[in-house]
Amino acid sequence: MRRWVLVVLFFSVILSGCAGNNIFPAIGASMSNPLYVAADSDLNRLYVLNSNYKVSYQDGSIHVVNIADPTAPTRVNYTSIPSFTGQIYLDTTNLLLYSPNRYSSGNTDTADGLFRINVNEASASFLSRTEYTAGDDPFGIVCCDAANDILVATEAGFIDYYAVDSSMTHAQQTMTAPLSTGTTLAGTGTTRLAIFGTQAVVTRSYGGAWVVNLSELGSSNAVDYYINGMTSPRGITSDATYIYINNVEYAGGQVGSMVILDISSLTPSTTNTTATVTALADVQVSNLTLPGIEPQEILIDTDTAYVTDFNDNVVYIMTLSADRTSITNTTTVSVEDEPYGMALYSTGGSAAAATHLIVANSGNASGGNSVSIIDLTVATPVVVGTYP
Repeated sequence: MRRWVLVVLFFSVILSGCAGNNIFPAIGASMSNPLYVAADSDLNRLYVLNSNYKVSYQDGSIHVVNIADPTAPTRVNYTSIPSFTGQIYLDTTNLLLYSPNRYSSGNTDTADGLFRINVNEASASFLSRTEYTAGDDPFGIVCCDAANDILVATEAGFIDYYAVDSSMTHAQQTMTAPLSTGTTLAGTGTTRLAIFGTQAVVTRSYGGAWVVNLSELGSSNAVDYYINGMTSPRGITSDATYIYINNVEYAGGQVGSMVILDISSLTPSTTNTTATVTALADVQVSNLTLPGIEPQEILIDTDTAYVTDFNDNVVYIMTLSADRTSITNTTTVSVEDEPYGMALYSTGGSAAAATHLIVANSGNASGGNSVSIIDLTVATPVVVGTYP
């Protein structure tokens, strides 16, 4: 019997249980806890990663779906992969999909993996998988920095970084760093990250966020700043000006918010010996209260923010003011059980404006284990397609 280890990041706890071929069936074409999706608007393809984090099957899977007609998505193919996949980076140029995987063969196993999956349907090795070593419990992924590296955040407290070439050369950056206050803060809990110019902002599930100088990856002083003041950061993204982080606070009752940061004052340093502790108020543009209490992932498209709420089974579509100090309009779209990851898709190809929002419904309740496709071109966005 094997042990299954899963970091459920939205609860910030570690669960384990027993599973084996004699207990759980193979996943086959079934859906099981899809956490993340990615879309290729030029090829009209949707990629769904079934994480199987509630262990209903032996394994997880990836589904390739034709979404040329968003109202009638159809499966092209699928393949089994180990359970507990994390975020997705889709390389639409080379037709490669990357995802960290947290499956462990035992509680003492501290080496997990990064999957690279061939999604080129014209290739003889379509849906073949190559595995690369990653640190313990990897989850977040982003590409690419100026060195053309893929960055992966691991719960154990590292950034794994990989050269995006045939070598996929791999190294690690520890997130444990001495602070300017005279203490040392463990890097454990690093879960998601976003690139902002020559820096990366890395959220910490136990609170706060690191700011890393990407030109110094691998050095002892790559961590330049620690932003203190967020209790439970969730999804993170960036645009050319700001960092956006969904956060949950618990003082006086649970409250979800969107924290918007301007980190332009946090200049990269090559001479620091400690990470400067920075108050959230010093870099915060706004802290916008969200309607729900369990915001998860966030997407930004110009002045529109998309946020999934895991508790209320909805997606919030919000118009942000140009200065990012207010939400000027909110549309709430009901989806299915426990919505999590999202992707934008355009029927007009990647150069055109997004026409649809695709949402992974990760829960097992009625309507869960599914994907909702929302039409953004109508006055009131609405679900027009569901997969499967």
